[in-house]
Amino acid sequence: NVTVISDAFVEKLLFKKDRIEGVKVYPRNKTNHHLIFRSEKVILSGGAINSPALIMRSHLPTSSVLGKRTFLHPVVLSGALFREEVSPYYGAPQTLYSDSLMSGPFPEEEAGFKLEVPPIHPLLLASVLPFYGEHHRSAMKELPRMHAMIALLRDGFHPDSQGGVVELASNGSALLDYPITKHLQEGMRKALLIMGEAQLAAGAKAVLPLHRESEKVTNLKDLKTMISSLSMKGGEVTVVSAHVMGGCAMGENEETSVVNTFGRYHQMENLYIFDGSLFPTSIGTNPMISIYALVGYLLEQNFKEAKS
Repeated sequence: NVTVISDAFVEKLLFKKDRIEGVKVYPRNKTNHHLIFRSEKVILSGGAINSPALIMRSHLPTSSVLGKRTFLHPVVLSGALFREEVSPYYGAPQTLYSDSLMSGPFPEEEAGFKLEVPPIHPLLLASVLPFYGEHHRSAMKELPRMHAMIALLRDGFHPDSQGGVVELASNGSALLDYPITKHLQEGMRKALLIMGEAQLAAGAKAVLPLHRESEKVTNLKDLKTMISSLSMKGGEVTVVSAHVMGGCAMGENEETSVVNTFGRYHQMENLYIFDGSLFPTSIGTNPMISIYALVGYLLEQNFKEAKS
């Protein structure tokens, strides 16, 4: 039998010596009321931000690398307006992509990126447009003729790309400090230029890199001039992410990793972490299938008796 508790907050893991003895949970709709679950084995799958944060809130003994080298595939976006209707909200989403720029000609110096063509739904567009008021309204009215490209930067492969650090806020919630370094800034600049160039070559009437200071351009010369002048610092360029990886690195050395190569927490004999936090860097593609594969393997290795 399986019992699912939804809409609840896991406050902490209760432990004694080297074993987890319980999981303390607060249902969000019931104040001053908590549940404690007890199990012989506990699997933590909170993701690359919440898994480290829960361990921190629980004050478990751990490695100094917990919550560090957390990667995001930071994403920059380029919008385009076509004369004909594009209807970017119909059809199978993100069926077009390119890995040709994942590693540049000098991978040790440049931030490679994956190009994808996402769907544009009204809510998604409204949330990323860097406009307000009437400007925002007029842009939304152009939705049927809009096209977008995104570039997912492959972070974690350069001394200037060490990812972010998960920390706890004063109320115990998770925070992620992720610096947009010079290495990433140059990758973003290159990505915005290449995406805009591709959209113009495909017949776009105008291109708009998503940036607080950008303007629509109609030709490659103006695009190059504008992008070369834009600041790529955080808060200036629009950066989004849906891929969170790292923070609970795997390894056999307890000083440089959080779990062993089978996903078991080093300092707790009955605690396992099975999620994207185990990755040592970001990976070269959307991580969902890779997380499924890794977790499937770890489940089989650790719980063969349950399978039989």
